[in-house]
Amino acid sequence: MLHTVATMLSVITGEKCGYVRRPLVSTNDASVINLDCNQSTPSSYYVPLQFHDNAIHVVVQLLHCPTVPVGLFTSVSDKLTSLTVASEDATNLLEGTFEGLGHLTELRLLGFSSLKDLSRSVFEPLRNIETLILDGFGRSNIKLSHLGSAVKKLTNTPIKRLVFNDIRDYASSRFVEDKIMRVVDFEITNASVKELIVSNTPMIYEGSIRRAFPNLTCFYGSKINEQTEKSFPVMYDLVMLSNTLQEFIFKRYKYLGPVHALPNVTRKQLFQVFVSALIYSSDLLSTYHNRPAAKDCAIGYKLLLGANVSRITIQRIKFMLNEQKPLCFEQDNKLEYLDVTGSPLPRNFPGIRGLTKLKYLSLANTRIESLPNDFLQYFPALEILKLSQLDIGKFINSFDGNFFPVNPALAEIHLDNCQLTDISSTLISGLIKFQRFCMTNMSTFPSTSNLTFAIAQILNF
Repeated sequence: MLHTVATMLSVITGEKCGYVRRPLVSTNDASVINLDCNQSTPSSYYVPLQFHDNAIHVVVQLLHCPTVPVGLFTSVSDKLTSLTVASEDATNLLEGTFEGLGHLTELRLLGFSSLKDLSRSVFEPLRNIETLILDGFGRSNIKLSHLGSAVKKLTNTPIKRLVFNDIRDYASSRFVEDKIMRVVDFEITNASVKELIVSNTPMIYEGSIRRAFPNLTCFYGSKINEQTEKSFPVMYDLVMLSNTLQEFIFKRYKYLGPVHALPNVTRKQLFQVFVSALIYSSDLLSTYHNRPAAKDCAIGYKLLLGANVSRITIQRIKFMLNEQKPLCFEQDNKLEYLDVTGSPLPRNFPGIRGLTKLKYLSLANTRIESLPNDFLQYFPALEILKLSQLDIGKFINSFDGNFFPVNPALAEIHLDNCQLTDISSTLISGLIKFQRFCMTNMSTFPSTSNLTFAIAQILNF
């Protein structure tokens, strides 16, 4: 149990849309109960736990309880709003376990990784639940479809936030089938889920997330290298066609090896892949069937974005894009934040068009070696630019003085670990709103006088 608690105390870096693993006891007013089933007689298994009448947040740590006692929470006060239950060795979670928690708004289940028997009705008593967090839950033995059938019992509840963290064990889930989340298995009818988070989990997704969760504003997903024909259009369908989605985060499962370079795929081959996969997304197929071609753009089309998408983070994921034409978007989009850190892009990156409202752009560690001279002209609102961990030292030094100043809003530039040995003062001296320049190991550069002079000019030193 100490190992479990220590693990739970660690923090998973979270975004605005994401999951931060809080400490086991995260509030000062939380009541903590340790239940050791080895010290209880069988007849006492069904005796309700005694809580303080004014308890709002309760943490229950289960020790040596392979079967979680049924009826523990039948005497809970209506004032209880948040419950955390942690277990390292529970194998059975039976119907009626959470009976008496009809007024609960948040339930966190931490651990439970060894579960073998999960009642499909275990969550049914949670009639007022708004947040359900399953962290490490059933990661070794419970099939995803079975877990989904239990979650679906939250129909007609005010559930808003649904979090699955570390719910698959990459080592024990050896078959691809064990890692496929069929979204329809988790669809909750008559509910308005706003946040769906699947983090730190090797996963493949099939089905329409947009249709299963029509009120979604935040989606966080983690993925593995493998994909199926049905999984290919899933994220495109969500990002391009959702009218409610605001933030989209998609990351490669962190325990996989290095991200390999882009495949040498021709436009014709890529088009054939899209066409064959889009039969599993009829809405996408009909949307792009009659769209006009854009011959000057990668893929031959301008991409759509959902009506309210403002933030996109795609990290350490390989794109099927290796063209010398820019990636184009329809300009009627609201995207302000784009982070593709660690995702391989063409070494001679041709740029992006159509993101006129973009304020934050990170191309860090994307293997880019050069950019077009007019690259920044297409981002008139850009405030923060990250070009870290790119071998673009020679390219940066070849810029003329108009590369950065063409953006009147540009205030922060990151060029750390870019193999820079010097930088021209004219490169940034024309920036109006410049506030921060990030470049590591400046003391090792042969000359930093030009940079110092430029920064002094900008900051009026």
